Amino acid sequence: MRKVDRKNRQVRVQWALETVGLSTVSTFVFKQFEQDSPGLGMAMSVVAIFTTTALILGLTAFSRKKLMIG
Repeated sequence: MRKVDRKNRQVRVQWALETVGLSTVSTFVFKQFEQDSPGLGMAMSVVAIFTTTALILGLTAFSRKKLMIG
């Protein structure tokens, strides 16, 4: 139970420090868990992780091609 409390606390701190009117994936996921819809929250987490990974890999490939590295 302590691991869940620790993760919950980390998300709450990030949620409390966000700018008013700004919506992030973490706040959406946290709200879904609060509303007893963890499946939707986990699905959004997976989408965010894959999107971020694809963006990083795409930008890395683009910069290598542009700079002719590798």
